[in-house]
Amino acid sequence: MKTAQCLMGDRRAIAPYEGPDHVPYPLPAPLTAAELQPFVVRGGLVTFTVKVPLHEVAGVRDGTLAPFIQNTWLAGFTMENTAYRAVGASFNDFGAYLSGEVHVQVVCLLASPFQD
Repeated sequence: MKTAQCLMGDRRAIAPYEGPDHVPYPLPAPLTAAELQPFVVRGGLVTFTVKVPLHEVAGVRDGTLAPFIQNTWLAGFTMENTAYRAVGASFNDFGAYLSGEVHVQVVCLLASPFQD
């Protein structure tokens, strides 16, 4: 699979948001609760980049990818005050309908499903 290279080269899985020029590489695997919890406790905006199948992006009707990202990449943690932008793509077949993945950078506040 060919992968577009992120310009900034931040290899951290998730990081405090540092501004619009900050683009982390796509996550190699879903984040765990242990990786996410420090960002909930610390607060503030965080950023990470996920790969979203093109058919998921094309099927968005309400303007949000939140359910897909929360369930697939964030161990059920929820995103608040969320912004998205496409920063790249991966593909292995130009001929297949809606094939490939869109690399979506997410900037958000995180909330834990374990909080009271």
